[in-house]
Amino acid sequence: MSERLVRRARAVSAVYGKNPPPGMLSRVRALVALAAGDDIDTVAGVHGLRPHDLKRWGRLLEEEGDGPVLGLSEDPSPEEIRRARRILGQMLLGRLGEDAFVRRYRKLIPGAEFRIEDDRGARTDTDYRILNGRGRPVLRINIKF
Repeated sequence: MSERLVRRARAVSAVYGKNPPPGMLSRVRALVALAAGDDIDTVAGVHGLRPHDLKRWGRLLEEEGDGPVLGLSEDPSPEEIRRARRILGQMLLGRLGEDAFVRRYRKLIPGAEFRIEDDRGARTDTDYRILNGRGRPVLRINIKF
């Protein structure tokens, strides 16, 4: 198991915590669990992957390293680098925008009559919900940047 893959697994865990990571990143956690000696069927079930795919990715990892397993190029083109920077920049901007929205909402609409609730963990098209004093949803908010 490459040390780089283990570092990637740690980064994925730090970013996503107990939430399920996007598809490709699930492979990282699953492959690290296999390398630690976990049962392949158990790992496949936990990560929503097929044992056959885990075996194939394990062979590919041994033969060619973690790049092909994760769909990464060892020598990315300038366009791939620009695209990755753009994507990361948009993600950062989106997060900052969401944080600014929540701060402004709480400042402009204080009190117990309405409250804002983070709903991003549900992985739907709703980022936040506004709840009335009884805890019932009255508004769904999807923030886009």
